[in-house]
Amino acid sequence: MVGIIKNWLVFFIVFFLLYIIQNSNLQSYAKILIYIPISFFIGCCLRGFDNLTHEASHYNIFATVALHEKLQFLYSYPVF
Repeated sequence: MVGIIKNWLVFFIVFFLLYIIQNSNLQSYAKILIYIPISFFIGCCLRGFDNLTHEASHYNIFATVALHEKLQFLYSYPVF
């Protein structure tokens, strides 16, 4: 469950940073230098969501199958 919370937190932090960059007065070359590492970071986070979804397909995240069915939106919504 901690992995799910961590991934969602990172997801919102990255998009908050992108919002700040869009509304700032930085020059375009500075924005590009910031976008490159953020894009890599977003890719890493999405890969984490992908791994989490894969483990969920084997019912390895929660103790029961019923919890997997009820809480599947937490780990699969951002992937698709």
